[in-house]
Amino acid sequence: MRPSRDRQCSLGRQNTLTLSQTPAVANPAEQIDRLDKTLTAAGVRHRGEVYAGAHHGFTQADTAMHSPEATERHWTALLDLLARNL
Repeated sequence: MRPSRDRQCSLGRQNTLTLSQTPAVANPAEQIDRLDKTLTAAGVRHRGEVYAGAHHGFTQADTAMHSPEATERHWTALLDLLARNL
């Protein structure tokens, strides 16, 4: 299945970090697995993380969706990614 035009992106071979909130809500496990397999097959170095219990917008401290634990985990992973690649 070809992705819709608005979901296409050029990944190249760089490191990629994919983040997901609670899978049952926004990203079913099958979708997460499909993304992982697609990136692997394309030769993209990546790491996917599921933040159980976190909802879309979890990094936004001024919203009801804010999750301090998920935000801390997110920043740790993101800064690690940047440190290894910049």
